[in-house]
Amino acid sequence: MNEVEIFNRIHHFFLKQLPQAKLAKTFTKDAIFHIIKEGSELSHLGEMDLMLYMRDLDPQIIVENALQEAVASLLDNLRFSKEHSEHLKQAVKLHAPEKDAQSYLELIERRNVTRDDYLYACTLLQESDYKDCVKAYLMLNQLVLVHRINPSKLEAHIKYLSLRSGGKERMKLLRILSLESSRLHFQVALQIADSVSLDFDLLSKLNAWSLLRSLNEWQVFRLKVFNLLSRQCSEADSLQEIKQVAAFILSVLHAKPDKKTTQEVENENIFEDLFAELLRSLDSNINISNFYKSELFNYLHDGLVKRTHG
Repeated sequence: MNEVEIFNRIHHFFLKQLPQAKLAKTFTKDAIFHIIKEGSELSHLGEMDLMLYMRDLDPQIIVENALQEAVASLLDNLRFSKEHSEHLKQAVKLHAPEKDAQSYLELIERRNVTRDDYLYACTLLQESDYKDCVKAYLMLNQLVLVHRINPSKLEAHIKYLSLRSGGKERMKLLRILSLESSRLHFQVALQIADSVSLDFDLLSKLNAWSLLRSLNEWQVFRLKVFNLLSRQCSEADSLQEIKQVAAFILSVLHAKPDKKTTQEVENENIFEDLFAELLRSLDSNINISNFYKSELFNYLHDGLVKRTHG
């Protein structure tokens, strides 16, 4: 192979094959053997003087670590099962240097133990109040990985998730916005807030406290929700529909955390600012009769009074 072919092969492995392994939904024995064989062969290229030039061009690609990266990419994928691990062990025994093979086999075994612990924890979480938070956190990690591999595909991936499972995936996406860890991945969370589609029925099914936190944390999401509520009022055909919107707003603004913590105090501050901003938004944006608008604000005012004196 000439220099161009070598560089193309290396870039294909690091920039396409490894990301695909991390995100793949299915694995075949042949595919596992192929990526390990390729990683092993590329690792040997690290000994060439040519690789010094390669490192200057792209310091993030360390060719001599290709086999290590291949094994890690497969094991990092939650869909990579015990059965797949057996194929991986066979591939490592065949293609890894003898001095390194045992350390890779031990790594695979440790990962299998960790995966068993994870699956057991998942069964316990099915009965836990925190299972929705955990599911949202796992989805956040997946989106962070997509963003790290190819930021340009994040928006399309979020929109794809929004269309799946009759709203269940959208609810997970929106739950991400209420997680404290979402702030650590600002660009990903901001893209969720900007890209996920909303409707009133979906909002009504969300956990009220989580929605309240999301509204407080993300301005772009808050604007989308306020605009949706204004549109819902503008399209109302009866006083009952206006009352439903008011009841929903109050249920969110009255929301409290599951446990009595300092979040109770935080809730008071969230309520004051959001309620004032929401009233301004509704007053400016809804296009309904003066009677409907006055009834809407009466419902909200009565709810506020009950909240204050309740």
